[in-house]
Amino acid sequence: MKPYVKKLLNAVTVTGAGTADFVDRGVKTFQVYGITSSGSGSATIKMQGSNDEVSWDDLDTGMVVTLATTVATGIGDGYTSDDRYAFVRANVTAISGTGAAVTATVSY
Repeated sequence: MKPYVKKLLNAVTVTGAGTADFVDRGVKTFQVYGITSSGSGSATIKMQGSNDEVSWDDLDTGMVVTLATTVATGIGDGYTSDDRYAFVRANVTAISGTGAAVTATVSY
C-alpha cells in the first residue's frame, strides 16, 4: 500500500503554525525543504502533535534547513516518528533569506 503524503506547509514565507492535519497514530515521516529567490537563507521548523487540536506538544527541537535558489542545492531535513498523536502540524519558528519559502510534508 502506498503511503499518504500531506503538505503541512506549502511555500510558507512567514513564521507561525500551519493548519492541523488528522493522521494515523502510527509511524510518520516528516520532511522539510525550501528555496530562496536570491542567495542563501535558513529556516527552523518544529513539528507538533496534538490529540485535541488545542494543546500542542513539540515532536522535535526544530529542524534547521539551509535554503538556496534551488531545492537541489539547499539542505533539507527529515525524520521518522512513532508518536501517537492524532493531529500534526508544522510550526515555522524562524525564516530568513531573500524570498525564503519552506514546505513541510508528512507521510504515513
